Amino acid sequence: MGDEVSKKTSQPAKSVLPDAVAVEIQRRFNELEGKKLDNRAASINHWLSLMGVVFTFFGIVIPVSMYIGYQRFETLETNAQALVKDIEKNKEKSDVILQALDDALDKAKPAELLSTQDQNGGKIDDNIASKIKEADSFQKNDMIDKAIEKWRDIANSVKQKDKTLAARAWFSVGYLTREKVRGDPDKIVLQDSIAAYSKAIRLNPKYADAYYNRGLAKVELGQYQDAITDYEKAIRLKPNDLSAYYNLSKTKQLLDREEEAKRDLEGVDYEW
Repeated sequence: MGDEVSKKTSQPAKSVLPDAVAVEIQRRFNELEGKKLDNRAASINHWLSLMGVVFTFFGIVIPVSMYIGYQRFETLETNAQALVKDIEKNKEKSDVILQALDDALDKAKPAELLSTQDQNGGKIDDNIASKIKEADSFQKNDMIDKAIEKWRDIANSVKQKDKTLAARAWFSVGYLTREKVRGDPDKIVLQDSIAAYSKAIRLNPKYADAYYNRGLAKVELGQYQDAITDYEKAIRLKPNDLSAYYNLSKTKQLLDREEEAKRDLEGVDYEW
């Protein structure tokens, strides 16, 4: 028995330290793993929170913004539709006004009433005065051919004595000749009208209305550049004549000279 005790006591005792160290190591390892998991959990929670904010933004803010944008678009669309209706409502009125303006400005100017006094203030010959009254009467009663014949007679009768009166008579011939074919241009008749205006201009080179009316007749013959020259001359002699500016611009548009046509109507003090 003593030997058994001796054997037991002679065996080395197991060390407690390694077990304690192992336990401590395990404890610290578990602690580190716990912290790591906690950190991961915290990180996941952080990203989940951030994602929640993002989803909330896209889920609430953007739809609200889209709604506000849609409301504004709807308002703009409503306003645009109202504007279009107003434009359409006024278009017919504008077209009527523009057509009336076009018709008014595209007409030849009639001759001024002729006085029975000559350019020097003296009394016109009774025979000539009588012819003037006859021509006026024919003209007022639409007896155009007779009026033209009478004005020709007057022009030829006074061309040496009173050039101003002769010029007015030829102007009346040109005016009435063109009016005969207004709306249905006849080349020969228009050329006769141009010839009469040219005679009036030769007798009175400052006859602005004769240049203007001759320009209108030339447009009807397709002589656009010559018409532009006449309009420009008329404007130099009568700077505030709306009809001359209007038809000058209109004729340039026929030649695709758009920029010049616009400039012709800018900054002018018109006289109706």
